[in-house]
Amino acid sequence: PGSRFRRIPREMLYKFMKDNGIPTDALESGKRKVLLVDDDVELVELMTKVLEEDGRF
Repeated sequence: PGSRFRRIPREMLYKFMKDNGIPTDALESGKRKVLLVDDDVELVELMTKVLEEDGRF
């Protein structure tokens, strides 16, 4: 029972997105987006700093 981890090759994903009119700018930039939501402003500021310093976000 349960699912198994499956990966789609990047080239196949890119082709699928292009063929179906899905924007590919996120794939092209190499950066990921993270949505931080919390009522603790200090925690959000800390997490923002950590993610920005990481360089991938």
